[in-house]
Amino acid sequence: DAPGHVVAMAEGGEVVYLADAPIPERSVIVPGSFNPMHEGHEQLSAAAAASIQQPQDAVIFEFSIANADKGEQPLEELRR
Repeated sequence: DAPGHVVAMAEGGEVVYLADAPIPERSVIVPGSFNPMHEGHEQLSAAAAASIQQPQDAVIFEFSIANADKGEQPLEELRR
């Protein structure tokens, strides 16, 4: 419900706004845990940008806060 914002759901369901980031009109959202973020994710971002013929900043990583295999990301890590 907050287009253009980076949000997180904190424990207890509280919505936390982490940033006010503009989302480019032609962009692609790539979901995942990205825990840890590595070079393969950067390559994925470059390939996604090329597929929509946009600069790499048009690729938005949607971080999963809770992951069945890797546990929950602390809010401090998401702010980083």
